Amino acid sequence: MCVSQRGSGIFAAMVDSWTFSDAVMGGSMVEPSDTQRAVYELEFAILEHILALGGAEAAGDNSPQ
Repeated sequence: MCVSQRGSGIFAAMVDSWTFSDAVMGGSMVEPSDTQRAVYELEFAILEHILALGGAEAAGDNSPQ
């Protein structure tokens, strides 16, 4: 993952095409297994963290989260 400050916001790029592919995660109409649910929750936690960093930087708080 790469995170970079750009102006008053941040740019984040995260790529792992196999881990989040349909072969591993199933399609959009799949009831996730425990493993799939854990991966979804990790991805969501990372996204929430990135969004929180952007909000802190926009507010002028550059302290580590």
